[in-house]
Amino acid sequence: MDLRTDATKVAFFRCRRFVQQRLREMQDAWMIRKAEEIQGSDSTTLLAEKSQFLKRWAEHFRSVLNCSSAISDAAIDRLPQVDTNNDLDLSPSLSETIRAVQQISSGVAPGSNAIPPEVYKHGGPRLMAELTTLLQKMWRQGQVPQEFKDTTIFHLYKQKVNRQLCDNHRGSSLLNIAGKIFTRILLNRLNDHLE
Repeated sequence: MDLRTDATKVAFFRCRRFVQQRLREMQDAWMIRKAEEIQGSDSTTLLAEKSQFLKRWAEHFRSVLNCSSAISDAAIDRLPQVDTNNDLDLSPSLSETIRAVQQISSGVAPGSNAIPPEVYKHGGPRLMAELTTLLQKMWRQGQVPQEFKDTTIFHLYKQKVNRQLCDNHRGSSLLNIAGKIFTRILLNRLNDHLE
C-alpha cells in the first residue's frame, strides 16, 4: 500500500511547516528571554532594567567607536604636501548628485527620516534638482544638518556562546540616505582627486 498520496503529502508538508514555525517561535522566545539581561562592564553583574541596559549599550559603543588615533601629528606633518585643488571647493553639481544616488545601494534600511534609497533612485529629475539645491545651500553655508550626521545604532548578535556579553554583538548604523548621498559626493571627489 502506497501512503504517498497527494492528500498525505499535503498533510505532511502542512504539519512539517507548523512544527518548524512553532519551533522557531520557541527559539525566538528563548533568545528574547536570554537577551533580557546583559552583563555589566565588570563582566559579572547582570543588568535587567531597561535604563541600565541602555546605559550599558551606550557605554559599550562609546568605548568601541570613540578610540583615540594611533597616528601621531608628527607623522602627519612628514607627509608630502600637494597643491590645493580648487575644484574640491566647488558646490555639488547635478551630475555629481545623480552619480552619488546611483551608487547608493538599494534595499538598505533608511535612517531616522524613514526615506529609503529607492525614493531617491526613482524620484526623477525634479527630486535630483531639489536635492542638488539643498546640497549646494549646505555647501555655501558650510553647515551639514544634524539629521545628516545622526545615526541610530542597534546591535546584532554574532551567534557566539554568551549572548549576555556586549562584545558578542556587533553594532550596525542606520544613516539618513540624503546624508549618505552627500558623503558619497565627497568621497567621489576625493577619489577622483587621488587618481
